[in-house]
Amino acid sequence: MQVEIMEPEAVRADWGRIGVLLAPAIRQHPGATIAGVLKAILDGELLCLKVSDGADGIVCLSRCDGETGTALYVNYVAGSIEGGPKARYRAIRQFAEAIEAEARRLGCTEVQGGGRAWKALGWDVSDREGGGYSLRKVLT
Repeated sequence: MQVEIMEPEAVRADWGRIGVLLAPAIRQHPGATIAGVLKAILDGELLCLKVSDGADGIVCLSRCDGETGTALYVNYVAGSIEGGPKARYRAIRQFAEAIEAEARRLGCTEVQGGGRAWKALGWDVSDREGGGYSLRKVLT
């Protein structure tokens, strides 16, 4: 699996594909819009990652206040992973390691996010009042 940062202009150039991939994830966030996410990426408020080589995915991240300092927050994850359940689990583990490495590179002390696929990775998990999970990993 390959994870690389996309520059804002590369996101703009490929937005027709990226916007379609992200649309289901964006719809899960009340008040969020596809246009608003693109603007946040172009304004540098969201960092966009391209996931390839066994996957076709897009991830949007932002920095926020965490419990132990600055956190890298996983805002949106979208796309597909090739293979069966074991291959997908390995890919998710590799992806999580890449996110943690990016968080460290940016000087963050933790990673936060939501969703169900992360639960098996050893991150701290708490149930959300409205359903789903809040996830957090303190980086060492």
